[in-house]
Order: sequence, then structure tokens, then C-alpha cells
Amino acid sequence: MLQHLKLGFGVLVLLCALASPASAARLALVIGNDDYVSVTRLERAVADSQALRTALEKLGFNVTLADNLDFKAMTRTIAEFEAKIAPGDEVVFEFSGHGVAIDGRNYLLPVDVEQPQAGGEAEIKSFGRDAGQLVDDLRAKGPKLVFAILDACRDNPFQSASRSIGSSRGLARMDPDPGAFILFSAGPGEEALDRLGTGDKEATSVFTRVLLKYLDMPGITLQKLAKLTQGEVSRLAGTVGHTQFPDYFDRTVDEPSLSVAVCTASPANAYVGTWGNTDPQSGVDRTIVIRQSCQSGRTLYTFEESWACRQQQQPCHLGTRPARLIEKTGELVVDGVMKDTITTFKLKLSGPDAMKVDIVSVFTDDSGRDPRKASHDYVRRPEGAVATAGPAPAPAPPTPSVAAAPVSAPPVPSVPAAPVSAPQPAPTPRLADAVQTPAAQVATAVAPVVGCDRSHLAGLWRNADPHARSIVRLLITSQCDGGRPSYSVEAWGACRPVACDWGMAPGVYDVPSGQLNIRHVSPFAVSTLNLRPAGGDALDLTRSTVFVDRSGRSPFSSDDVLVRAAN
Repeated sequence: MLQHLKLGFGVLVLLCALASPASAARLALVIGNDDYVSVTRLERAVADSQALRTALEKLGFNVTLADNLDFKAMTRTIAEFEAKIAPGDEVVFEFSGHGVAIDGRNYLLPVDVEQPQAGGEAEIKSFGRDAGQLVDDLRAKGPKLVFAILDACRDNPFQSASRSIGSSRGLARMDPDPGAFILFSAGPGEEALDRLGTGDKEATSVFTRVLLKYLDMPGITLQKLAKLTQGEVSRLAGTVGHTQFPDYFDRTVDEPSLSVAVCTASPANAYVGTWGNTDPQSGVDRTIVIRQSCQSGRTLYTFEESWACRQQQQPCHLGTRPARLIEKTGELVVDGVMKDTITTFKLKLSGPDAMKVDIVSVFTDDSGRDPRKASHDYVRRPEGAVATAGPAPAPAPPTPSVAAAPVSAPPVPSVPAAPVSAPQPAPTPRLADAVQTPAAQVATAVAPVVGCDRSHLAGLWRNADPHARSIVRLLITSQCDGGRPSYSVEAWGACRPVACDWGMAPGVYDVPSGQLNIRHVSPFAVSTLNLRPAGGDALDLTRSTVFVDRSGRSPFSSDDVLVRAAN
């Protein structure tokens, strides 16, 4: 009997070889077996494979799709695929169907596998395909990458419809060499669901539909793919009272990805550059600098404004803020917050070298003041041009609409600050220096960092308290630009039934304190996050949120501990 057999279930294996030539191919073999003759027939294995085939083709893979293979056809198909592989290729192998673990080895079963008799383990070993040996055979061809998705379910096919043979739940551990990544479709002792009840009309299984949702995300690493799949599968299973929390095992030394982070051309690119305006009434000269950068496949824009301070020998700056494109209107919008004001800049091109800027400031205190509005026309200036004071005597201060502009969101370290007309011993005056609030402190200038030695902050972090009502996880990415690290931080807040994605924001590293500061701005709240190393793989997180939607809610603050997500 097979009472001692462990169940096979979904496993994703990534194995890396050495360098590949420039002409490397992307090859995939995708197998789906539904029509089993002697064991329980499956419903979604073929659909899973067909859906994965489509996704891989979009990623540039040459896909061989084979469904409902018997022993001979499965052996021949795999051999023909192996013969196509050349050194340096990227290879994906996917199997959806029945699988079983015997004596610590996992076997993939063809559709003509027979129902085993007592002591039939040897028969299954000879009839099934050893998954570990298969991966080794693919690696022997010298590909740069072998990515194996072994999609098998949990229940005993002799008792109910499933994709596993054996009476106990669980998977024999695969212990690959360094460079391997294994993602399981469920945790130990858990059943991987094909569907969420009888009303689930999705064509694919729960694990596969979630995996495909994130597989082609630009620049997504296998580590992040696993975490996103893990979280969403768990949430979906919970809606039907089921526990399914996919485990994963990572021995990679880098962050491999099947998709490429590419920043495509955007209408907002036309805004990039230096723009100037001279107020006809006050004579104050203003400059706006708009820059762009590419991070994890996203094109990010920043907005920096400065104006001539007549009492100073160098420009005054309002700091750098993130900007977003409104596709319907073609406007570039910048939001900023200070102690009692929310100011929105709306930039609209009026010609190849002309831009109109509308400014609206809303007061969030109890003063009862009406919103303040202003409008300015800007023209494109040579790159690097800045507002200059000139010889004229000091005029009146900037117009109220500009004076009410908010303290900036955290600067993007990879974007250099606008140059000044002449170096001075004194630091550049900033509006942020005059506003002593936590948000303002985040916006203050940070000393240059020599050497990118802050990579210990990068990675996926989760809240140590699974019931936390604050931040549940953070994804911190870093890159080196000009000898200093640049950070992007994606945060998820505690929401039900699934965590809320706050989106990505730049992080500012403060050298003296060793603290990473992030500000997230939404239409109803401004949250400041302060991260500090807490020893080992832990971070202390302080969150401060101020609500700006006139709801009357009190400010919210919390202190949490984040731990590095287990690989």
C-alpha cells in the first residue's frame, strides 16, 4: 500500500548556471495532464499549462506545449526538449498533473499510470519521471537558468479528486545545490486548492492564477514573486475557510527575474527639463526642474522649485517632490504637505517650450481660510539654469500662493539637486528648515554618502506582529548612483481582507542617525515612516499619520518591529 507515500505538491525550482552568450535563447516546455485513465481525472491541469504558455510567450519564450501525455509521449517530449538546449539559454519547465513523493524523491506521472497495488512503490518509480533527475538533466545542458514549476495537488486521488497519490499530506523536501529557488503551492500538511468552492468559475487553479498575475510584472524578482503569491493565495483560501500558505525555499545568491524592468516612453517625458518664470509684478525669478528616473520598471518623475532670494546670494529651494502623470488630461501633478497646508501644482504644456502651472493651496487648520489659487506661465530654459538674484534691491516676498507651498516629500537621492550660481560657505536656505515638524525634518538635506554600503536595508520586510494594525510589510530596493545609495520603498498597510498597497515612494537615508525616512502622501492622509536598524535582521519602524481630509480623525502613530522575510 501507499500509506507511507508523501504527497507531491506545487514546487517552483530555479537553478542558475554560469555566464551565457549574447545569443542565448529562451525555451520552455509546458505539460498539462488531465485525462488520467486509472486514477482520478483532473479538471484544471491542462488549463493551468495553457495559461502559463501564454504568459511565457509574452515574456519572449519559445514554448512547446504538450497535453495529456502517456509514458512514451512524455519520455519522448522531454528528450526532444532537452536536445534543443544550448549553453547560456534560459529554460522553463512546467508540469501540471498528478505527482507523488516516494522515499524522498518526487515523481511526475503520465496519464496512463496504473493504480498501484500493495507495495507498488517500485512500479511508480519506474513509471513516473523523477523531478530531481529531470532538473539535473536540464542543468547538464549548461543553461543560464532552469526554472521548473511542478504543479501537483495534495489529496489522495484514491479518495477524492486531486493531483497526488498517497494517503498522507506533505512533500518530500528537495534539497538542491546553491542557486536554487523552490516555491511550494501550500505549507506542510495543507491542501492546495484547485478552486474556491463550487461557484469558482476560474479556468485555472488558485495557485496558478495568482502566480500568473505577478509573473510578468516588470522587473519582479523570484523572491518578490514568491511573497506576493504567498500572501494572495493565503487570502483567497481564507475566504472559504481554508488554510493554504505557500512555503518557499531560496538558495539563490542574487535576485533573478524572468521579466525585464523597462521604462517605456511616457507623455510626461516632454516635461523633463528646466523651466523659468519671472513674476511681472514682483520681479521674482522662479525655476522649476523636472527630472525622471527608472526604478523597477516604473518611470518616476520629480519636481523641484526654487526662486531668487534677493537677500541671499543663492536661490531658495522648496525641495524635491514626486510628480505623477494624469493620463486623461496630460497634466503632471505634484502634491506637497506642510504643517497646515496641502498645495497641489498642476503643470500643463501649452507649447513645445511653454508650460502653465496652476497652484491650489488648501488650509487644514481651524482658521477657516479659503483655498488660495494662483497661475504662472513658464518657458523652457537651458539645462542647469537657475534663478539668480541679480543686482536689483530686495523686492516684496514671493506671492502668498508660493509662500504657502508645502514642505517637499523626501528627495530622491539619485537625482542631483539643481546647481547654484556660485558656491557659498553658508548652506542653501530651505523652507523646510523653518518648519519644525516630523514631516519637515524628513525633507531636510542629507549629507552625501560615499560608497553604496547601505544595501543591508534592501529586501522584503514583514511586521513581527501578525495582527499589527499598522504597516504589515515593506519592500525596499536600492541602487548605487554616483557613489551614494538610492532607495525606493513600497509599503503595505493593514487592511481587510487583503493588505493595502500604498505604492512606491523614495527613501532618504540620514547618515548621522542611520535612519531611512519615507513619506507617503494620499488624498486623505500623510504618513511618515522612520526605519532604524534594530540588530540582526530587524528594523524598528515609527509611523506617524496626519489625516488631511477634514474627517476630524486624530493623528495616528505606532511603533513596530519589522523582520526580514524568511527566504
